[in-house]
Amino acid sequence: SPRTAEAEVVALLVDLIQTNRRYDSTADTTKVSPAPSGMPKAPAPKVKGTFNYPQSQLDTPIKGKVVLKIKIDFTGKVTDVAVVNSLNNQEIDDAAKDAAMRTEFDPTLINPVQLGEWFLYEVEVIPPQPTQQ
Repeated sequence: SPRTAEAEVVALLVDLIQTNRRYDSTADTTKVSPAPSGMPKAPAPKVKGTFNYPQSQLDTPIKGKVVLKIKIDFTGKVTDVAVVNSLNNQEIDDAAKDAAMRTEFDPTLINPVQLGEWFLYEVEVIPPQPTQQ
């Protein structure tokens, strides 16, 4: 018997959810909440601010991404930063914010209308490897 449009949609959604579950098994532990609607992702940085893993957190190796929202001015400098998705560690979040503030962008890659608006920007958090003696 022909399926109703509603049944088709439900079947598609179930399929999508299962597909996503398969992908998730390889993902890191970062919990991603939906991005604020309509917020564009920042372009690839011209100069990437280095993430400095906090010394005080070396005993608790945390890996993942801190998702930030940043404002970029007409020179390509980051003027403001706020955490969108935390790794639930204040010092890691602060270090990610510092890295973002030291990041520079090519302003020609940004729609002039969007300068001074919020962009999403991810900072990769990787604990330093212990140095082999």
